[in-house]
Amino acid sequence: MSGVNLPVKKRRFSKRRLKVAVCIAVVALLIVAIIVTNVFIPLRYLSAYLVSGDKNADGRLRITYIDVGFGDSTLIELPDGKVALIDGGDGSYPNQAKLLKALNSAGVGRIDYLICTSVDKEHCGGLAELIKLKSVGVAYIPYCINTRITDEYHAFITALRDEGIESKIAYSSQGFCGEDYFLCFLSPSDYNSEQSFYSLMNKNPNKENKDNASVVCWLDCYGKSFAFCSDARGEALQRIMAEYEVKKAENGIYAPYGGNKICLEECDVVTVEGHGGEKNACAEWHNLLKAEYAVVSVGLNYGGYPSAISLSNPTGAGSKIYLTSESGNIKFCISRCDELTVSSER
Repeated sequence: MSGVNLPVKKRRFSKRRLKVAVCIAVVALLIVAIIVTNVFIPLRYLSAYLVSGDKNADGRLRITYIDVGFGDSTLIELPDGKVALIDGGDGSYPNQAKLLKALNSAGVGRIDYLICTSVDKEHCGGLAELIKLKSVGVAYIPYCINTRITDEYHAFITALRDEGIESKIAYSSQGFCGEDYFLCFLSPSDYNSEQSFYSLMNKNPNKENKDNASVVCWLDCYGKSFAFCSDARGEALQRIMAEYEVKKAENGIYAPYGGNKICLEECDVVTVEGHGGEKNACAEWHNLLKAEYAVVSVGLNYGGYPSAISLSNPTGAGSKIYLTSESGNIKFCISRCDELTVSSER
């Protein structure tokens, strides 16, 4: 009898060993997959990478104001295939995940132009981690002598150095361009000037001076214009307008970068300064621009933002207002022969 039963026991024993071996192999493969995945994609952001692609069409400008709560982050997909990103939100997990999801949804692996408009957390907080996950061509940064002015700005500057990314100071008359577009900075003025808001911030980095040292950007493409105001206050915006009037009086042309003419009265889309903060509101700015659309990048139920006056200024100037807290990501698109379209998605 024992001679008959022995092969059965061996077969049972072999099956058990096989099952154990298979389980061990599966677990080992999972561990390896997790390790390999984590090398390229932080696991905590895995869901931000499991998204369907919506790559921008050739010859089209697409601008997405990303809902990163109380903060700024704007993705600019240019007609020639290049990509610019203005700011990166505050770096908190939910907002960083939204930023990465927006980039990955657009199929963005490289950011040709990274623009940091402010040393404050809600603008630069997400950039240090971002540039470790995405390739960056050149970074435009504020002129700040004390790189430890905020923890987030210091982390960003350190990451730029560690990653070997070229950086340039963002100030008026600087920018970049392509065949169908140009982007330039309207403020602050030359950082070597004692009158520059950069100088004021470096001497006294209080909230007002940091706000006015925010980089104000202007993008022109296919005859449409976009103003990105960051946290600039009335003093900075009024200085832009004063320079504009002087240049027009001198020769009728305001061309702060590369001979590219800018007409502030022909702005189509403007971001409301300072996330709609009352201290940042500038009625004269909106009355001059009379933009068709105004975007407020603000967190849901964020105390005091946007203020009533910050909403009344663009509304009074005839602008249709979009809030990221209500609409989520706000997207503008235009091609050479098309009209400007706007859509939103949560």
